Amino acid sequence: MWIFGYGSLLWNPNFAFVQQVPGVVKGYARRFWQKSPDHRGTPEKPGRTVTLVPDEKFVCWGIAFKVADENVVATRKYLDFREKAGYSLKKMTFIPDDASLKPFDVEAPHCPDEHVFAVERRVLELCRTKGVRKDILKKLGYATSDKKN
Repeated sequence: MWIFGYGSLLWNPNFAFVQQVPGVVKGYARRFWQKSPDHRGTPEKPGRTVTLVPDEKFVCWGIAFKVADENVVATRKYLDFREKAGYSLKKMTFIPDDASLKPFDVEAPHCPDEHVFAVERRVLELCRTKGVRKDILKKLGYATSDKKN
């Protein structure tokens, strides 16, 4: 199984993997749109975490992590806990940065998108309080600084 990391999995996968390959998935944009009652939020006022949103104009850079067969069940269980709050794994085609490697299927945690204005209001509100941590934005910026999206 290959898992596509595009948010905090870039610097903190915290599961066993045997290989990592940088590259992109086409047709998706990285957005702070997923509601999260426990990551930088509460059930009453959910925080926001990064998710993938279908958009044909974009590509999203990330890292594909190869999980050994004997670790697939444990990794899925871990991701189910870590990426809770409505996410699911979606199969996508991953295009490695290394052109000598062929594209292959990955699974990426994502959630259905929300109305953009509701998200913008919540992110602005969280930025005024403690809900969106600047260190998370900084880490995501560093991890993707030389990439397109």
